[in-house]
Amino acid sequence: MSPSIQNRLFKKHNLNAVYIPIQTGDLRTVVSSIKVTENFMGANITIPYKEAIIPLLDEISEDARFCGAVNTIYKNAGRLCGANSDIDGFKEALKYDLGFDIKNGDAAILGTGGAARAVIAAIGNLAKSITIISRNRSSAKTLIEQFSGRVAAQFYVKSWDDELNVDLIINATPIGLNGELLPINFGKSALFDLVYSKNNTPIVALFKKCGNNAIDGKQMLNRQAEISFAIWQRFGDY
Repeated sequence: MSPSIQNRLFKKHNLNAVYIPIQTGDLRTVVSSIKVTENFMGANITIPYKEAIIPLLDEISEDARFCGAVNTIYKNAGRLCGANSDIDGFKEALKYDLGFDIKNGDAAILGTGGAARAVIAAIGNLAKSITIISRNRSSAKTLIEQFSGRVAAQFYVKSWDDELNVDLIINATPIGLNGELLPINFGKSALFDLVYSKNNTPIVALFKKCGNNAIDGKQMLNRQAEISFAIWQRFGDY
């Protein structure tokens, strides 16, 4: 979906540019190629490279440094720079699309990768508590250590089998991309599923069937794409 969103923005702003997907198992080579490519406007970085790309960049924004993940890159004064549009994209979608206010509420985040880091950066000073759900307790503890003392929320760790008594669940894992359901007890929690599909993801459909407020990641994708585009427009060398 990202190519269609960005190419639509290019057309709207009369830019002679095209946005194409690139799949790679060799991130370093791709980044090296970008550094010597002329008229490079920018790119988005997705799973599993949002953290791995950081040491390959010349500079990263304060938000990207804070959450430890980059999803937007651009050239500025010949330097390859990284930013994170997921943070504000999530904030906007949470408020305007899910219609949810997490202030002083309890949230649970499924996953410990770059998307989870962006979510913590977005709500860490709003939520009262954040519970990290992960099959790997070591990675959950590492994530908590990164943010403890830097945001106001209290952190907890639970397993997938534990009952969740929270106001909001955020799925920051790839679960659902192939039609899987989340193996969790969700009660009356609202859901923000960062996974997206043409229609509702199976997880969103299940939550809505149970009468819970839920959205998938399409709205966040659109909002972060517009923020990325604005970053390229404002800072890019192209």
